[in-house]
Amino acid sequence: MSRSALVIVFVLFLLIFLWAQEATFQKFRNLAKEIGVEDVPAYRVFLSDIDGDFFDDLIVQINDEKGPVNPGGVARLFINTADSLTTGGRKFVELKEAFSNITDGKRESASRNTGVFVIVGDVNNDGIADIFRACYQEQPDHKEFPDTGERSAIVLGKRTSGRVAFEVVSGSGVAKDGPVTTCGAAFLDYDRDGNLDLFVGNWYVRFGTNLLAHPDRLYRGDGKGKFKDVT
Repeated sequence: MSRSALVIVFVLFLLIFLWAQEATFQKFRNLAKEIGVEDVPAYRVFLSDIDGDFFDDLIVQINDEKGPVNPGGVARLFINTADSLTTGGRKFVELKEAFSNITDGKRESASRNTGVFVIVGDVNNDGIADIFRACYQEQPDHKEFPDTGERSAIVLGKRTSGRVAFEVVSGSGVAKDGPVTTCGAAFLDYDRDGNLDLFVGNWYVRFGTNLLAHPDRLYRGDGKGKFKDVT
């Protein structure tokens, strides 16, 4: 067989191989508009079954444009809802103001939002999803973003006739008296007593100025929605 014929055979074989590979690749289609989240800006997202129907719901963190290096914002909740007209038969429907005013502090009116994310867990053992809402709060003398008074919070979930609502636990024990730059958190059961505990990771006291940082914290849960600092 001539060299040119070998080249032609090789090229044909390569094209057939690539076509076969293309046929087996999984393709993706943008369904944002169809499932109800097309115009929802997101800085952080969290999927968890909030309403107990075994379908993950969507929590979206929206940035506050007035925020610092780790901007806070509003959290929005979208419930995963049956819809026969959509692909897969599900879509997200926003539960308006589900997370409004969930601070454990005394936030100044009209001030920027400092909540940066949520994590989900059942902290009072009632089978309903609860949340920890974390705040990233600068010092009172910060030139651009002084302390607004907002604090991290434990928020208990409630379900009435299938509808979800949330209630802040006053004096939950996770809101420090002073501002804290919380940047990470996780629920766990470190003492294996069947109640969720909370680990909170914190950032620098004055970012960009020195290396002094807020200490990380470990809180022991009492199974009723309140926590004790056992760091």
